[in-house]
Amino acid sequence: SRFSTRHGRPLHASLSTAPFLIVIAYKLLPPFHPSVPQCNHRSPSVSMTPALLLRCSPVASLILAASSCDWAFAATGESTTRPSPEVVNQDDVCRDGDKQECALGLLQQGQMKPHKSPLPEGMAPSMKGFSRSKGGQISEKTIPVPMLTGGKSEALVRVEASSVNPADWKFTPSGTPGMDFAGTLAAVDGPCHGFKEGDQVWGDSSSGAWASVDMVSCDYIGLRPMGISVLEAAAIPHAGLTAQSALEAAGMPWLLKPTVLILGGSGGVGHMAIQIAKAHGAGKVIATCSTANIDFVKSMGADEVIDHTVSKWWQETAPGSVDVIIDNVGQKGTGDHAFKILSHGGKFVSLLGGAAMATAPTAGVSQKWLHSADRSTRALNMLKDLVDAGQLKVHISKTYQVEGVGEILAAIDESKGGHTVGKIALQMSV
Repeated sequence: SRFSTRHGRPLHASLSTAPFLIVIAYKLLPPFHPSVPQCNHRSPSVSMTPALLLRCSPVASLILAASSCDWAFAATGESTTRPSPEVVNQDDVCRDGDKQECALGLLQQGQMKPHKSPLPEGMAPSMKGFSRSKGGQISEKTIPVPMLTGGKSEALVRVEASSVNPADWKFTPSGTPGMDFAGTLAAVDGPCHGFKEGDQVWGDSSSGAWASVDMVSCDYIGLRPMGISVLEAAAIPHAGLTAQSALEAAGMPWLLKPTVLILGGSGGVGHMAIQIAKAHGAGKVIATCSTANIDFVKSMGADEVIDHTVSKWWQETAPGSVDVIIDNVGQKGTGDHAFKILSHGGKFVSLLGGAAMATAPTAGVSQKWLHSADRSTRALNMLKDLVDAGQLKVHISKTYQVEGVGEILAAIDESKGGHTVGKIALQMSV
């Protein structure tokens, strides 16, 4: 047989230990993953390298190690002449770390799988954007345009504007940062819930918006309100969705007109939470802020304002007089103070959790740490309805015309100062 020897070793000797290894591996290790194109072991056209075998199935890698033979080809009886490796899919290879950096490497090596459909007219395969390293450093780079790989209900958005949220520099992993986007749909993958090329959209993509083009799941896209500017539209999603989700966790919409206390009423989430609470049935909204922002917070709809530089909100509020508390500040002990003034059935919701959560259970009140917001089309449409009705507006304290990394870093520094009133907007010109 042409497979009688392999690297000078008899095949029967090489495979003598294979059954024992197969039994152990079958019990302990995962099987093939045929959903990954390179792992289709029924096709001899795939070059099954040891590294690929290990990624696809540790079982196969053990057999390969035991036999020192070309397992994939010997098993099928096909020729052992290996074809050139196929181009790869970015999503299958670039799983961890800086995905944009990984994809750019594949593009430069000629190994990146091309788009299944042509890029939109006039769109280059690469673009200028910003990349965040594992150490948190943000730099300007040429990165590949994200790929629509088919069957995932995704869309490419030409980003016209974005904004800065504290989460953009606190929690975003390596890769292209930026959550908020407003722009034009350049291409869609499949039905995309009825969205089509040319639609003016907005949303919170969780990352990738600080670039010329962002790839977004169709589940997280909404038609943007057209009665406001693209900058205003881009400044709303993340903060607005967070405020809305926190209030929903506290029972919104309401019929019994509860009293709602917003801690940190002048920030991005806070000034929208005031408006959203009022629009959905809050009978009274109290908010905290510094002396300089009292008039601003009142203009957002707060019925009462507590100056936190002068007095403590838990001392200025009678026990049992508040039904809902939304915490945008996250100071230690906030939950314990909240429990003392909440009414029976009252709810405390913190965006930052941790030390802010109450340490001792109290009968009749509850608390929740809001880890993530609802970013769905439904949630975006709720915000759009409020904007269209004149019940929600965003305050933009400063706008940066982004032409390079300098403006991004300046905007982040502004946000890190911790005194932003409303939002910081980014006009994307990259």
